[in-house]
Amino acid sequence: MQGVPASSEDYSSGTQEPEDSDTSEYVEPSTDDVDDGEPHPPNPSDSYEHLRVGEDQLQSIGLCMALNMATNEDVPKSWRQAVNIPHWREAMQQEKRELEGMKAWELVPRPGDTPILPGVWRFRIKRDEHGEVARYKARWCVDGSRDSLYRQPESTYSPVTEYTTVRCLFALAAALGQPVLQADFPNAYLNADIGENMYMRQALGLEHKGKEGWVYKLKKALYGSPVSGHRWHSTLQEAIETLGYSRSTIDHCLFHRAKAGHRDLLVIYVDDVLVTSTGGEARSNDQLNELGAKFSIKKHVFQDIIEESNDPNKKEED
Repeated sequence: MQGVPASSEDYSSGTQEPEDSDTSEYVEPSTDDVDDGEPHPPNPSDSYEHLRVGEDQLQSIGLCMALNMATNEDVPKSWRQAVNIPHWREAMQQEKRELEGMKAWELVPRPGDTPILPGVWRFRIKRDEHGEVARYKARWCVDGSRDSLYRQPESTYSPVTEYTTVRCLFALAAALGQPVLQADFPNAYLNADIGENMYMRQALGLEHKGKEGWVYKLKKALYGSPVSGHRWHSTLQEAIETLGYSRSTIDHCLFHRAKAGHRDLLVIYVDDVLVTSTGGEARSNDQLNELGAKFSIKKHVFQDIIEESNDPNKKEED
């Protein structure tokens, strides 16, 4: 960036005084204006070029803002607003039906002096790969910001796998030509029993008629509670260990076993799981099927990554 040359140019008017004008007042040059032959860094205040934003950048910013507005334009700000919008009210009712189907709570009269946990509705629009609305999702959660009764470290801690572990898993699978399969556990926390006498208020806007003063006695670990992550991880770890896996001492979310002459690896990340095996895809499918016998799961596969890494034509092109 070049500095602006010292002159009497008037930038406000765009005119310049003639050099031979006798009306100009002599000013003693400062030491900053003396050319001492030494290089000097440019002064950022001399130019504002670095602050200019190109037209393409402005268009990109506008597109991002428009996409963000389109994504959030239909998300209710409160449950009172949601119950008056048909598709959001249906989403709330669907959430309540699913929780009741999983026996997440029991509706009971409010106990005497027992604290009642507040609840909160969370709303989200799920979109497909084309940006179209795939589902309106409402989730009834414990208001964890006000849950101060169960915050002991031993009841809230839940480990998360290291990204280094995930990278190593993919690198090993690629080197050996093994497929990596992935699955997630829908409504994962609800697979875990709460293990406490916890009560929370009924779902706002969907209270049971005639029993508006009753409360939920929780049986499952609802989202939002500080203890839910710990309960779910403990439940999942116990199920994995009953399948013959051993937990790594380096990463507590990495599990391994030797079975039927093969080495099986399994990594969990909250409600997602990665599996690979020296027995190939059939063996990895067996790993997920074993978990599917204990929990509801959705399968995915990273076959394309493995095939590309082992494609001899691809290596020649590189």
